[in-house]
Amino acid sequence: MPNVPAVRIRLLGAFEVTVDGRPAAVPGARVRTLLAVLALSAGQVVPVETVVHRVWGENPPADPRASLYNLVRRLRQALGDDVLGTEPLGYRLLVEPAQVDALVFAEAAGAGDVARALALWGEPFAGETSDWLRHFEAPRLTEAYLAALEQRIDADLAAGKYVPMTIELADLVNRYPLRESLWARRLRALSGAGRQAEALELYGDVRSRIADELGVDPSAELQEIYRGLLTSEPQLPASTTPQQLPPDLPQFTGRTDVLETLDALADSGAPTVTVVLHGEGGVGKTSVAVRWAHGQSARFPDGRFFVRLRGYGPSEPVPPTAALEYLLRSLGITGAAVPDGLEDRSALLRTTLADRQVLLVLDDARDAEQVRPLLPATGAVVLITSRSQLSSLTVREGARPVRVGELSAAEARALLAAVLQDRRELPGDAELVELVTRCCHLPLALAIVGERLAREPELTVGDVLHQLGDETERLDVLDTGEDTATELRAVFACSYRVLDPEAARLFRLLGLHPGTTIGVPAAAALAGVAIPVARRLLDRLVTLHLLRRPDGTRFQLHDLLRAYAVEQSAGVDSEADRDAARDRLFSWYLFTAADARDALALGVGLDLGEPVPGITPLSFSSESEAMRWFDAEYAVLTAAAHRAAALGRHLTATRLVQTCRTYLAARFSDGENVRSAEFSLEQAERTDNVFLQAHAANQLGVALARSGELTRALPYFELTQQRFAAIGNRNGAFTALNNLGTLHKLLGNGDRALHYLHLALDEAWLSDRDEAQVFAETNLCSTYLELDRSAEALPHGRIAVESARKIGKAADLAVSLDGLGEALSRTGAHAEAIAILREALQLTIETETGITLAYVSLGKAYALAGEQSAAATAFQDALNTFDSKGFTGNVDRVSRDDIVKLLEAARET
Repeated sequence: MPNVPAVRIRLLGAFEVTVDGRPAAVPGARVRTLLAVLALSAGQVVPVETVVHRVWGENPPADPRASLYNLVRRLRQALGDDVLGTEPLGYRLLVEPAQVDALVFAEAAGAGDVARALALWGEPFAGETSDWLRHFEAPRLTEAYLAALEQRIDADLAAGKYVPMTIELADLVNRYPLRESLWARRLRALSGAGRQAEALELYGDVRSRIADELGVDPSAELQEIYRGLLTSEPQLPASTTPQQLPPDLPQFTGRTDVLETLDALADSGAPTVTVVLHGEGGVGKTSVAVRWAHGQSARFPDGRFFVRLRGYGPSEPVPPTAALEYLLRSLGITGAAVPDGLEDRSALLRTTLADRQVLLVLDDARDAEQVRPLLPATGAVVLITSRSQLSSLTVREGARPVRVGELSAAEARALLAAVLQDRRELPGDAELVELVTRCCHLPLALAIVGERLAREPELTVGDVLHQLGDETERLDVLDTGEDTATELRAVFACSYRVLDPEAARLFRLLGLHPGTTIGVPAAAALAGVAIPVARRLLDRLVTLHLLRRPDGTRFQLHDLLRAYAVEQSAGVDSEADRDAARDRLFSWYLFTAADARDALALGVGLDLGEPVPGITPLSFSSESEAMRWFDAEYAVLTAAAHRAAALGRHLTATRLVQTCRTYLAARFSDGENVRSAEFSLEQAERTDNVFLQAHAANQLGVALARSGELTRALPYFELTQQRFAAIGNRNGAFTALNNLGTLHKLLGNGDRALHYLHLALDEAWLSDRDEAQVFAETNLCSTYLELDRSAEALPHGRIAVESARKIGKAADLAVSLDGLGEALSRTGAHAEAIAILREALQLTIETETGITLAYVSLGKAYALAGEQSAAATAFQDALNTFDSKGFTGNVDRVSRDDIVKLLEAARET
């Protein structure tokens, strides 16, 4: 901790701050609240969002950051600039916990140092208005105080100090009238002092008060004391209430939503509440359970139990009979009083806990059968942590599943910052973000990385990031070498070991999948199983949190689990098995993408080879269906192509990219189209397949032309034409000639353009391909329009539209209608032109391609017809579409400036 003034902060009793032994004035209630919030996390970074919530609650100011900065400035003026540090994520009060009386008190109370804790006590946060301080922190501290006070009272009663205890307890029950444990101690004190009749009368008053105010009977403890009073049996102090929770984590971060959910469930009023906290290994389920349980002593005056079930540990799970014996002994039932059989022990536990307000934390449960015998009948809250969702508990016992997911980005950064706060060289914001990403937002991974960086100051963040980026080293970085519970590889192994062979095999093979997500059909192909089988196995992996399901149809293996899956596959599956899985996967993607491509538009038929036996590619009945599939899978297709290239499968790589050409043109930027096409041609040139080389050259030419690099595109189209001619491929020749004609049109070479386009039309008629004829006629129409020869364009436009209607592909028809509409408009057939162009616009909206240009074409037609208001509306729609989506069509480009000029001209006319 840097050298700062000696600050002491008193939050218990009258608020007081001293600096170097002298009182310091902290003006303003909000400033004092800010100091209290930061002091309760002394020495730790408190994120800005957290501070705002704790200071203002549900009513933050209009500009919370500015308001918070103003409070921080005023606090620094009061205490000195060196006391309050600004960190990348928030603020940190530069004091030790020993300088804050509330933290010293909590530490003493937790350690059982009753005398020290009670000596520090005073009413917490006197005069504070913060809801968080009053409703969360104050009750927590008060409960710790009362628990310590009751321990001291028990000791005094055991020492026979009955008379003074009757006096003290009379005051305490007035201050805390609904705390039944204090009433119980007062009754014992009266009984011990020989005042049996007074004790009996007091019990009647207590019972009436509890019934009137709470509508319930007195606790089992009070009723037991009453029975003892009736028989004149001396009432000894109750045995220590079980408080078995492990220590809370000092650097616990976030999880507000889960903690609030647990609060709501505990307050639901149900006779028994059973909650299953489920999540993957290392996500922090136990930490969440322990954090929540530590704040609940007031809810559970009869005890808080913690049972480690070791469901996913390296050793065998704890059998329910052993867990029951542990719980019964914790309740004071020992020796022969503990029955032998499972059912008898379970029944005795239910009887013993009946109507008691207890919390049972059952940690790391394997399955429902391990847990079911441990469930009480009434009065308890049961908090179960498990890597399984324990669905049958939800169905049969009404358990409430609560998922514990990975930390948010802000929470993960805050956790790392807290772990690393004493490191001399702290990571920058960008490095923190990268560490969080490489650790997959997993608390255990973040804690391991943070601890290692804190422990090894010579280790740079860059070194760790490099190791985490290498799949072969990733899990080694996260190996503490000391404890399997804090070694990520061992944590994953505990979940993997419980899988059946089929599910384990699919998990291993998923490590071979190149994408970030996978659908059920692709997983079926990868594993070589039927789709229903794949769905069942994927569901099993999700249930055990070895796989995530970010939406209803796709599954995700995060990078750390992927590294573990790859390790397991390398150790279990033969190279032949892994190659066969890759073959099935690549083949499934290739043939499914080819079918989707065929549903979108005309193209040169690809040489795909034969599908691998045993796969079932998808088929598509509409363009929209095909586009949706490409939207979901394009990132995976790209990753698969690059994975194939890395494996030396160049033919597969170029085929995968070439099947995506039409989709790429419709959805992605010019730069992405060019990069993809360059990669495709590079891969094709590494094969001896001339057809694919020609197709890849054409793809690159198209991408360059679309990006405006017309001169660069020309040699690739010429190469395409030469290679298709060399192998006598008429369809390919049509494509090459058509593209050469279009390119020369764009270059301003009108005669050359018409020459190539008429040659392309001849090829289309010779090949008897209707779609090719549509393309050729459409391009001739647009070229004649470019040359201002509208009358010659018109017949080509009509033939194109007539043929496109017969074929029925919406995107192609929209392009043909656009050309015909412009030709009609220029030749004075305005009404027909507008009708045609409105139809084209509707088709572009349906196919989500070329919408901007369709509005522009319609606007131009309105303008030529003299309908300037309608033209301005169309141009405004074009501008709005351009700004919201950018250009997504597959015809000549238009810039935003062009649209603005057209709009201004229409408005001025």
